[in-house]
Order: sequence, then C-alpha cells, then structure tokens
Amino acid sequence: MVQISLKDGLCPASAYGFVCFGSLIAKLGDITEGYRFALLAKSLIKKFDAKESEAEVLSVAIAVQSYVEPLLSTMECLHEAESMAISVGDFYWACILTNFYVSDGLWAGVNLSQLNVRLSDTIAFMHRHNHKPLLPIMSIGQGTFNVLLGNEALSLTSDTPLPKTALMVL
Repeated sequence: MVQISLKDGLCPASAYGFVCFGSLIAKLGDITEGYRFALLAKSLIKKFDAKESEAEVLSVAIAVQSYVEPLLSTMECLHEAESMAISVGDFYWACILTNFYVSDGLWAGVNLSQLNVRLSDTIAFMHRHNHKPLLPIMSIGQGTFNVLLGNEALSLTSDTPLPKTALMVL
C-alpha cells in the first residue's frame, strides 16, 4: 500500500498502509522512523476525513506513539479515539481501544478502581449492543482487576467461555 500510494498518489486507504509500515519499522528497532510514519498516517486520516478506518489506524498509531510519548498522553488519545469509534458505530474498535486504555492504565499507575469501573462500563456497553467478540478478553481483565483489588479470590471459572488463545496463556 505504501508503494502504491507513493507511485499513484495518496488516498484514504494510504493511512492504514503507512501506519502498518510504521509499526513494522518500529518493531524492527527504528522507533523514531516508525513514529514518523504513525504521525503521517494520523495526518492522512484527518486530511481525507476517513472516519470508516480512523479507529483502526489510530489504535496502531497510538501503540507506536506510546514508545515515544508519555503513556498518560497516549491514553488521552486512546480515550478520544474510543469516543470517535462509538460515534461512527465502530463498536469493535471502540472495545479494543478501551482494552488498550485499561492495559496502559495499569502500566501508567492509574487508580485500579477507576480502571475497573471503565472496564465494567465497557462490558455493560458490549452487552447492551450485543457485541460479544471481545467479551472473553474483557471478562478476564475484569477478573484480574477484582483479584488485584481484593474483591474476589483468584478463580479460573467464568460465565463467558475463554477463547482457546486465553487457555493457552493460562
């Protein structure tokens, strides 16, 4: 996509190509260059007003940004991206962005009770909108928070079946 965009010109889909390329470059060790591509992708999303892919592009871009910018500032970007995703009906990416927000909050030292409320609200949102793909992951997260907060003992049972990948981790 990057080569096509450079050859034939930029379009709304170019943002996704550039952000994925930037993420790959960062993962290969050149975080500064990957960060530049992530910022480019974010600017292309704004230029083309590409709401249909904005949440997906932002989720990858913010992941790269978190290696350069303070985690608390990227968490604010995650929150804004989540709100935008909800406003366009992109519940899948809204839930992923919330999961990133809560995970980053653990690393940034955000109050566990606040993060737990955020996670509980997201799980309730998922139930209201019958959006179940990420429910097992979110339920594991909620169980983790409840154990960390001393609200319940460690338990490997849940009303929501765990995905096979989660079982492999356990």
